[in-house]
Amino acid sequence: MEKMIVYILKSLLFILISISLNAQTYWVNEGSTVINQGTVLILNNIRNNDNGKYYLNGTITISGNFSNLSRQDVFIGDGLIEFNGIEEQNIYSVSPVKFSNVLVNSNAIYADTSLKLTGNIDLSKGIISMKDDSEFIFDALATWTHGSDRSFIDGNISKIFGSANNDFIFPAGDKDKFARISLNNVKNTDTETAFTVRYYKNAHENWNNFDRDNISTISQMEYWSVNNRSGSYSGLSVSLYWDDGNYSGIGDVSNLAIARYNGSEWVKLEESVIINGDEERGDISNTGVINELGYFTFASTNKIDTPLPIELLSFFVEPLSGSVNIEWITASELNNDRFDIERSENAVDFKNIATISGAGNSNTEIRYNYTDNDVNKNTVYYYRLKQSDYDGNFTYSPIRNVIITESDNFSVYPNPATGGWIELSTYLNDFEIQIINNQGQILISEKNNKYINISNINSGVYIIRLLAGDIISTEKLIINW
Repeated sequence: MEKMIVYILKSLLFILISISLNAQTYWVNEGSTVINQGTVLILNNIRNNDNGKYYLNGTITISGNFSNLSRQDVFIGDGLIEFNGIEEQNIYSVSPVKFSNVLVNSNAIYADTSLKLTGNIDLSKGIISMKDDSEFIFDALATWTHGSDRSFIDGNISKIFGSANNDFIFPAGDKDKFARISLNNVKNTDTETAFTVRYYKNAHENWNNFDRDNISTISQMEYWSVNNRSGSYSGLSVSLYWDDGNYSGIGDVSNLAIARYNGSEWVKLEESVIINGDEERGDISNTGVINELGYFTFASTNKIDTPLPIELLSFFVEPLSGSVNIEWITASELNNDRFDIERSENAVDFKNIATISGAGNSNTEIRYNYTDNDVNKNTVYYYRLKQSDYDGNFTYSPIRNVIITESDNFSVYPNPATGGWIELSTYLNDFEIQIINNQGQILISEKNNKYINISNINSGVYIIRLLAGDIISTEKLIINW
């Protein structure tokens, strides 16, 4: 009884101290902490050590980062975790973190580890970005609410179906776009049956390889991946959603179809489809049974009636000396009036900087280019193309970005780097890139690679050096985990 009284007093003291410190608290949890029902614990940063755990039946509100060094379950109980930071919040952990109920009311969240949900997640505000090799896992009974272009899960999303043959809509998204996909009528599952999906807001690398006998065009704007994570099943159906018909290029929905990539080309699902909604907002579902998974996207069986985006072979931007070169190539064009080149400094608010006339109708490759001379050094610029038809319909290309730095030979993004990769932008084709620490040691050296894996480098300040013939350029690289 005496030990129990001491334990309760310690827990009460923790709650009183934490509440009194409010959002200025940096809490280090060494043992067991009790948050009772009705109690709201307001913290900034949390560090959970080896033996730390929370018996959570109340609410913990976190406005900063969460770091976990424990390999056991951290949160025990059906309480609520609210993330409400005004800046990006980070979740760091040596092992996957399991939550019961979560409210996302944050600027943004980055997770470098897998997260598992057993209750409900309210996607009110804030995008959850998952590290590439991690996943957000919905347990068999887990659910989500809300979701929008301001709040979704960017990365791998897994759902454990278990033995129930139920449906599940995945709150997927990428960059600034919410794009749901649903797996329906999953048949003959077992207790381990689970699927992983991911949404990509860009064209698949082999978008132009499709069955032209049954498909007129494939979306170059987006696609989804679907994989069997574990367990068995005998079939399912899929639903693809669009919430912005202009972006997705949805025209006459009667000619809309679902295409799957079979490893060599995109093929139309032979089953009939059910379409709900219109060209602005809706969903399309196949009625048959799919046994083979992979990549899925929108397709059209009639290019004239359902004018999915033009066949854009490539679109890239690169820094030059005091300017930015913008270039794109179309494989074919239909009723194409013009391209508006739009630029932004925050990837949200775009303005038109130039208009280039389209070819109207074409079945041959056409190369376009434009030079943006109105740029400043040490600035990140985002570019997109707005393609408009003669009848007023328009679609957007994927967004490309470039950094104008003091060096005209290359730039690095993101910098500071907070994820496992950095992207190099350069006009050079034959080069070597090196990352060097403050002792002069070369930690990474790669040739002609614009995507560099830095996940094995500790936080700190480094030099990134580019070598190309007589050219030697350097930039400061900040890594901040």
